[in-house]
Amino acid sequence: MCTGRLMIEVKESNVIEIIFTDTIMSALKADRLNTEIKQAIASIGGTKDIELDFRNVEAMDSAVIAALIRFVRDPALTDRKIVVKNLSTYLSQTFQLMRLSSIFTIKDSEE
Repeated sequence: MCTGRLMIEVKESNVIEIIFTDTIMSALKADRLNTEIKQAIASIGGTKDIELDFRNVEAMDSAVIAALIRFVRDPALTDRKIVVKNLSTYLSQTFQLMRLSSIFTIKDSEE
């Protein structure tokens, strides 16, 4: 399923994969990011774990990172494992510098 900026796939019976299709994610997109992700998850239903795949994303600003943190901290998602994967070298370094591995489970490449 594709919702514009997001491609949604049910990867396994218990994993929803959300692939971001934009190469640059900015504050303009951050405003709707949580809503779009939650709508996509609701359309599939269940209590599946979530993988956020950034294979297409080259850059994002702090507003997008803040939106991702708000998403992960949503009380409705507390029972789900949320994984961030396929970060570019630049984004991987940014996540490390910001110590975001304490918030996200991070996989750097397709495993």
